[in-house]
Formats: sequence, structure tokens, C-alpha cells
Amino acid sequence: MSKKNGRKKGANKKRAGAEVVSTGTAGGAQSLEELWAVPVDTEDDDALRDAVRRILADVLDEAPEPDEDGDLPIWLGDVITYASVDAEDAVVELRTFLVERIAGRTRAAEVLGDLQSEWPDFKFVLHKDRVTAEQRVPASPLVPMHLIRAVGAIVPLVEEARVLASRLGGEACVFDGEGTGTDRAVGGNLLADAGCGCGNCACG
Repeated sequence: MSKKNGRKKGANKKRAGAEVVSTGTAGGAQSLEELWAVPVDTEDDDALRDAVRRILADVLDEAPEPDEDGDLPIWLGDVITYASVDAEDAVVELRTFLVERIAGRTRAAEVLGDLQSEWPDFKFVLHKDRVTAEQRVPASPLVPMHLIRAVGAIVPLVEEARVLASRLGGEACVFDGEGTGTDRAVGGNLLADAGCGCGNCACG
């Protein structure tokens, strides 16, 4: 399947790691959380993309490499999310490919209304026969913990990919390569019990 249809063949699989620390642990862990709470100023797309890569490297098995469009592929379990940066609009966009080959658009549109209520952190978009879940993380400046929280919110969503596909009348956008059920389970502890860490912001 091409990236145009939701995934890019040959992309290295990334899995969310379980190394994200919880609030109130040892001194070293607290220092890391304090680091995540420090805003990052970025001047252009390249600088913003580099900042996103560094942040993701802390919570994924390895830092994602940008594709030919400059988007960063994030594998959570066997489902792909692309992170796109726009320094001019000061935003990082996360687009998770959930369902494809939807047979009935009218019925799918009705179900999307329910999903929007069930998953308020996401904007569900129906494009032709495909549904994506999208998030926008403010980046003026970029607070690392805000991005980490957004990625963490994707984990329970992708675990329901097949269920959502059934409800929408389509097929789950799940990588059908060498991944296993264990791969899909990794990342369940991403941000487990971790607060925002940014102090006085209203994101929580």
C-alpha cells in the first residue's frame, strides 16, 4: 500500500516503548519530566521537525526518520501515524490511518459522529473510502509533554482499530507484515499515570 492510501511500503516499523516515566518517581525521572515541560522554540520546519524527532526518540524504540515529504512515520503497534510539521502555522499535525475500503459512506458518516464523542481528543476525517484520526499540537512554542501526551492518546485508539473498522464497515489499516500481536500490545504503558508536567497550562 502506498503512503497515499495510508501507509508507505518499506517503512521501518517503530513501536512505542514502555520507558516513559511516571510523575513523582526518582530524582532522575523527575528531571526528565522537567525537561519535557520546557518549551522548545523553533524557527522553521527543519528545526521543528528535528525537535519532534528528538522528543519522539524518548518514547519510541528509535527516532523516526522523515520520508520524502518530510513527514515522520510513527508506528504504534501495527498502525501508522504520520507527524507533519508546519512552523509557519506553529503546529504539529498527527494523522493516524485507521480504516480503509469503507463500503457505505453515509453509514460511516453517522458512526463518525459517535466516535467523535467517544474519542474527543481526535478529529475523525472521512476521505473517500478512508478514515483518519487527526490531532493538532500547538508549536509556538512546542512543549514536549504536549506532543508526548498526544502520541500517548493514540495507543488505546489503535488497539481498537479492528473494532472501529467493523463499526465503520471497512478494513483496519493494520500492517500485515512480520508484526505480531505482541508488537501491537507494546506501548500500552506510554505515559501511564504521567501528568502533563507543564505546570499551569490548561491542557489537562
